[in-house]
Amino acid sequence: MDVRVAIHTIWKQAVNVFFPIECAGCSKEGEWLCNACIGKIVFNNDFVCPLCGHFSFQGNTCFSCLKHSRLNGAWILGKYNDIMRTCIKHLKYYGIRDISLHLGNLMIKYLDSHFIKDNFDIIIPVPLHKRKELLRGYNQSYLLAQHVSEYYAMVFDNVSLVRKKYTQSQTKKGREKRLADLKNVFYVKNPSAISGKRILLIDDVLTTGATLSECAQALSSANAKSVWGFVLAKG
Repeated sequence: MDVRVAIHTIWKQAVNVFFPIECAGCSKEGEWLCNACIGKIVFNNDFVCPLCGHFSFQGNTCFSCLKHSRLNGAWILGKYNDIMRTCIKHLKYYGIRDISLHLGNLMIKYLDSHFIKDNFDIIIPVPLHKRKELLRGYNQSYLLAQHVSEYYAMVFDNVSLVRKKYTQSQTKKGREKRLADLKNVFYVKNPSAISGKRILLIDDVLTTGATLSECAQALSSANAKSVWGFVLAKG
């Protein structure tokens, strides 16, 4: 066995002894999300416009919102119930990266159940600013998108869409403030990779839709054929 592998294995075993793996939902030891808690994640079957929240066919952006957004629509995986909220917090703020595998599997199940995986050419994670990614240690949207793209052997592009400006947390801000803060935050540095392509943007939570909308604006400026979002929940 390679020395580095052996050291990593010993270190991981030591960490597990002092900080055992526990389910984010019920604290059962052995895995970050047990089957019982996975079963508590309720799939969302209510299709709404991602920007105004009104009912729309298959999650399309409504005609009114399309007047000021290039986002074609978005799918929302699950209800933002206690277990989903807990999973997202553990993934984003507590450093539990492996939860992304469980959540990614649910995203795959959703895509399969709605027969929509063949509607896209490229999967792109919503990017974090380099400063925020450095502080967090990873981009949670990257982990989700990578897992989904590997399963479908679909093109995964985490370099073309760039977040060029650092912004403070948008969690408690309203739609207008979010839109103002995110204006011109994203750009495409490799337009040839985007031109004519059908894009699936993956993020964790949709609140006002401002982030997805601004990403779509940048991608559309690079001549993307279509831009759809896919998120874990609507907060």
